[in-house]
Amino acid sequence: MFDTVFVQTSLPLASGLPASAAPEFYQDVTANGFQTKDMECLLDVYTINLDGTLSRHLRDWGSDERHPAELVDFHGRLKCYTMFTSKLHPDLSFYVDYTFKFTDGVLSKVEDAKAVALGNVTKISLKNEMAALDSDPADALETKKLTEFMEDI
Repeated sequence: MFDTVFVQTSLPLASGLPASAAPEFYQDVTANGFQTKDMECLLDVYTINLDGTLSRHLRDWGSDERHPAELVDFHGRLKCYTMFTSKLHPDLSFYVDYTFKFTDGVLSKVEDAKAVALGNVTKISLKNEMAALDSDPADALETKKLTEFMEDI
């Protein structure tokens, strides 16, 4: 599991990410946030606030409802990452990570910001793939097995 981190402060553009994709990247991470495994990994939501403080919104299991924010006195490095595919560069996807350094509960520095191009990564819809299999009777049994497997997960 992981936690989600939203960043309200300005971010430097990650090295390796095309400057032309910057507005779209910033819009994407503002809406979706980053993931991290450096905190509790309980699907909580953290926010790096405009003043550099870190707050946490606890969530109940099975609910998207967030409890009121509480400040977190975090001291250390917080590595956050995301996958990003730009509409301007649809042939490339990027693994993007940032390392935030906190001193006495306040963001003191963005130590690292890099993006690695992953090449042509295609996102597929399992539902669409299964519908295509359903149209071929020879694959109907395999589709049924896949459906049963997915229901068991």
